Amino acid sequence: MSALSLAATESEQIELAAVQNRHSLYSDLLQVPDLASRRHELVFEQKNRLLGRYRRIVLFNGRYLEWTEQRGRREVTRIINLAFLAGSPSAYREIAWRSLSVALLALIVAGLLLAVGQAVAALAALGMSLLGVGFCLRGSSRRLLFYTRNGRVVMFDLFDQRGDRKRFAKVVGALQLRGERAWALLPDSKERLAAEVAEHRRLMQEGAISQAQYERAKQRIFRCYSD
Repeated sequence: MSALSLAATESEQIELAAVQNRHSLYSDLLQVPDLASRRHELVFEQKNRLLGRYRRIVLFNGRYLEWTEQRGRREVTRIINLAFLAGSPSAYREIAWRSLSVALLALIVAGLLLAVGQAVAALAALGMSLLGVGFCLRGSSRRLLFYTRNGRVVMFDLFDQRGDRKRFAKVVGALQLRGERAWALLPDSKERLAAEVAEHRRLMQEGAISQAQYERAKQRIFRCYSD
């Protein structure tokens, strides 16, 4: 059986065994298709005007996801193999605590000033409180975090949309279904472990995750397969 070495820079010598057919495991299930070979199957966009953020996901070739986020002039894009994405995302609420604290403090000050008869100053403090509430709303959001399956590294997030809940649920469901199907195609035991480590290494090399995140993810993956 032929094998493809994964780890020239790894202390652990992990190898990917070739699939028992005319294509290798790497080219069939792991290698990201080039632009000319990509078949787009789903495009989903999100805009958050308060946060000034734009997200776009493109599902292609049945098992890959291109995620793009734009914040002002800064744009980040990464490619994710859905086979290595955890089945269920985690809900997360981001609150702009600093702005909220300023709003509450200004409200307390407004109350104290009003109690001592300083109506004009109290109104100014109340205006500051309302401004803080506005900044808090602008900086806060509800999101769904998508992690790698066993490495537990956050790959991307989507705003938890309430206004278009039905369509949003369909998109999340499609990602989960494609991910489980892609995961089921991978071989078991050592080859699957090797594939997970290889995917995290690719993400690190492309700058999607840091060296420290990769090392932690690798240890989590090893623990999962040693249990």
